[in-house]
Parts: sequence; C-alpha cells; structure tokens
Amino acid sequence: MGINKVEAYYPINYNLCTIDKVIYKLSRWFFYCNCCGNYSYLTINKNIVKNPTIELREHVFCKKCESSNRNRQIAKIICCSKNISKQYKSLKDFVRNEKIVIYNTENSRAIHETIMKYKNKEIEYVSSEYLGQNFKSGEIINGVMHQDIMDTSFDNDYFDLVISSDVLEHVPDPWKAFQEIHRILKPGGRHVFTVPFYQDRSMGENRAYINEKGELVNVKEPWFHIDPLRPEGTLVYNIFSIDLLPKLDAIFSKNFMYVLHSVYNGILASNAIVFESIK
Repeated sequence: MGINKVEAYYPINYNLCTIDKVIYKLSRWFFYCNCCGNYSYLTINKNIVKNPTIELREHVFCKKCESSNRNRQIAKIICCSKNISKQYKSLKDFVRNEKIVIYNTENSRAIHETIMKYKNKEIEYVSSEYLGQNFKSGEIINGVMHQDIMDTSFDNDYFDLVISSDVLEHVPDPWKAFQEIHRILKPGGRHVFTVPFYQDRSMGENRAYINEKGELVNVKEPWFHIDPLRPEGTLVYNIFSIDLLPKLDAIFSKNFMYVLHSVYNGILASNAIVFESIK
C-alpha cells in the first residue's frame, strides 16, 4: 500500500500554460494571497511528487500563511461567488465583515487558521475532524471536535457556509454526506468544496466501500492520501468526475463548477476545480 498516490487525481498530464511553466521553473512568484489578504511570495516544493500539474495544485504555498493553491481556490469562491451579495478580495476581509455561521470540516491549515485569526465577533465558526468510528459526532477529543460528515450532530438549517477541502473522497458514502450537508445548511446556504476530479472521464470511480457486514471492500488497489492526523494516510473511497453534477442537482437547488486560473492570486495549472452547491 502506497501513501499519497496523488497521480489518482489526474491520470493524464495536462499541459501547463506558458506563465505556469515559468513560475514552476522559478519555484517562486510574487502574488496577492486571497486567503490571508497579504502580498507574498509563493514557493513550490518539488521534492514531493514529480508531476508539475499535481505539484501546482497541492504544493504551491504562500510564504506568509502557508495556504496551498487548493486553499486559495476555495477562498476565491467563498469571497467572490456571484451567489453572495458582497464580494471581497480575501478570506481575511470576508470573515472580518460578514455575519454568518460557518462550518469547516478541517481543524487545521490555512483556511482554518485565517478564519480563527481574523473572524469578527458576529461570526460563529465551528471546525472539526473525523477522529474515528469509536467516537460520536459532537464529542470533543483532546480539544478537537469529532464529526462524521455522514451523520453530524448539528441542527437542521444551521449553517450559512460549509467548507470542505478534499474530504469527500475519504467518505464511504459521499452521497449520504452531501445529503447531510444539505440538511445542516440554511435555505440559501452554500457548500464550497474541492474533490479529486477526473477531467478526462464521464464517470467517477469507486475504489472501495463498506459492505453490509461493516467490512471494508477494496474494489481497486488501495490509495492513501497524506493526513496530518494519520501517519498511515487516509483511504480514498472515490474519485469524482462530471457525473457528480447531476447527482448534486438531485440534492441541492443550484450547483456550480468553477475552473479557476489566476496568476495574481497564485491559482495555477489546469486542475483548479471548485464546486459550490446552494440549498
């Protein structure tokens, strides 16, 4: 079993545009980070994987807040979606000025740290991690809230915004998780998220599932992604593709798929895909 087989995201090597190739070669670029709201340098770690398209998505970090390319993709849609009444330059500005209830399915990294650092008193913010099947949703374990995204402890119609960054591929039943996110969102609330996504296929891929006996069944070779909480990594159950959208349409009132590119904001390569679902 290998760890962090991120080639599962993109089975073909998508061509980079000229400016992306230049930035990748330089391994450094001056930009405006729409996560922490600062002008900063981005840096590229070329020691992790050798596919530039994957590296630009996963390993292009803001020197000030350590946001990744993927973090800034999510921040872009949180702050600049056409589905909000006022748009902002950065996540920092957004949480300083909005009066909403936010749930983040991560309890660490740049988006969490930015919200915690800059949120105003009018924002209610909840973050969690999945800490294992031995705990009940809502339990606090060593200061961290545990939530199973397929069965959370939250009330109906509670959140204005739910954020998940490459989480749903690790959920045995992602469709149950989407239903649960719909339940806890207020009418008009948004789920902004990323998932590993095949751009060259019409159907997603199921790699593992839990059978009726509660046993793990691997349909394909197990893939694991790096997880700061689990040295062994986290199992990938599904890789998504364009058939995700009609499935979301059966749950949410509106769904949007964005393919982003912004040298100014450090959002690079051809795989900067973000989804936004509206209840």
